[in-house]
Amino acid sequence: MTPLNILSHRIWLIYGRFGRLGFTAGSLVQNAHPALAAIS
Repeated sequence: MTPLNILSHRIWLIYGRFGRLGFTAGSLVQNAHPALAAIS
């Protein structure tokens, strides 16, 4: 895993504590990474 993957996974876990809304936000973060990786 890259540092970006680890960071976003931690963010996803944190957001997950807030329930469905947080889970959705975390999922958006996870989905955003391939795009960010492609840009960088």
